[in-house]
Amino acid sequence: MLAVKSVGRRVFNFGEVASPAECAALLQDKPECGPQFAFSRMYPSWGCRCCTLAGADGGEHDTNWDLFTATDWKPKPKKSALQSSLPKFYMYDLDASFRDEGRGCDLENADCAFGGPPSEIQGTPIWKSGQFEMPRMVYHRLLTSESRTRDPLEAKVFFIPAFRTGLEAKCDERQTERLWKEVMRKDKPLAKLKGKAQDKLARRHVILQSRAGFGEEMCRYVWADTGPQRLFNRVLLEIGDWCPYHKIGDFSFGRLWRWYSFPYPSFYHGPVSQIPAVIRPRGRARYLWSYFASGRGSAGRLRWVLKEECEKKQANRICLCPREPSGTNYDKATMEDQSFKQDLDILKRSVSTFKNSTFCVQPPGDTISRKGIIDSIIFGCIPVVFVPQQLSIWETHLSIEEFKSIVVYIPEFVILGNKVREHLSFWARLNLGLPVDDHEDEVSEEQAKYAWHTLGYDDRPWKHILSDANYSKKHSLTELLQAIPDSEIHRKQESLARLASRVHIGVGDERDAVSILFERIASDAENFELAQK
Repeated sequence: MLAVKSVGRRVFNFGEVASPAECAALLQDKPECGPQFAFSRMYPSWGCRCCTLAGADGGEHDTNWDLFTATDWKPKPKKSALQSSLPKFYMYDLDASFRDEGRGCDLENADCAFGGPPSEIQGTPIWKSGQFEMPRMVYHRLLTSESRTRDPLEAKVFFIPAFRTGLEAKCDERQTERLWKEVMRKDKPLAKLKGKAQDKLARRHVILQSRAGFGEEMCRYVWADTGPQRLFNRVLLEIGDWCPYHKIGDFSFGRLWRWYSFPYPSFYHGPVSQIPAVIRPRGRARYLWSYFASGRGSAGRLRWVLKEECEKKQANRICLCPREPSGTNYDKATMEDQSFKQDLDILKRSVSTFKNSTFCVQPPGDTISRKGIIDSIIFGCIPVVFVPQQLSIWETHLSIEEFKSIVVYIPEFVILGNKVREHLSFWARLNLGLPVDDHEDEVSEEQAKYAWHTLGYDDRPWKHILSDANYSKKHSLTELLQAIPDSEIHRKQESLARLASRVHIGVGDERDAVSILFERIASDAENFELAQK
């Protein structure tokens, strides 16, 4: 072994070992490790940390570390497509103008797609990932995957790489016409088929959008309801967004396509083995809970009450209440999220909040989902949710039962009491069967029942609350969380460690949220085909 004074780009920490020789012996079993590793003779408790395959290039100079090269290290054999984390897929060759109209950086570059290069914050590599940039990450992930095939006969899933990122993911009718013309070219898979055979293949196609919004905020081709594209699978950050605005629970609007929800990108995109939830120490953190949100949204009253309580508890280190995150702000010329430039310490505040809190409250906002829920899962901070609809947001990746295993569910009424009905969120009123506000679409009884049924209820989920004297009194969140035993905290943290990879989008070709989405689309298509026989 050769030793020098420097530190390369470290990718994995094996923990404390006795000697450099013992550290070197561990490298071969970790695919992401190269032959270089860092071990401090001065501070051996810092552990054995392997470098990336690029070795000692980059990183920061630190004389407290010794950098070694394992002379008996051998390159890992190239992973075959059979070993890849994704089912075989076919990706259409579309020019860059179909992705953000050709604006922005080169998505073949991982730093462009994921907001890199990552910076290290509290020992964790952190990316500047915008919450509406999921399509870029999925595209890069697929572009570099060994499961991509040029032979349509081998493919289980067909991906159409056309999308807009940002808050306004719109594109005009001309873009839609161009896209369908390109997809249906005579040399493309769909154009070679007719009738039922074409429909069968169409059900394996995927289009995605970044916005967790509704109709006018998305490209027109998302709403195509003629030709084979009427059967393409649609992927969004959250299909439940339509609940307040359109037909409750019927996310196909009577069309033949399927909607799939996809988790928001978090700030971490490294190896699955190093997801913060996986390596986080179990047990209570420095603060019992944290509130990291604005007061905006349908659940404004709940948010205000939670924030006020947190601010009062901050002095005695019960609750952490950092400055609220800034809003998303995209530069339409470069398609870059400017919030990281306008709010310079947003990443540090975020990482510190999630790592130093045992529980992270996630009240509904404009919609039932929040990027903060995914951030909490990835960083191992137990999410606290307040309406049952939040338990089923990303069912493709986490079943309701799995979601329950990683969160604390406290109905909104427990915090507010059952007397404050005029300030309840849309979803709370829906669950009680109360009328919605004038500015929101009227929800018919039939639509409401459909929404309740998807959650496993035959009637209003909170029907009993209106007359239950136990809910007449308001409760503080602190007293409720303090009553949770350590054993339950440990169980939820173990579940977070086990399930976090399901909502993780990784730079590498490991099984992650993209893998699960494609597996589900392929499985649903196969089940549909079997049912037709």
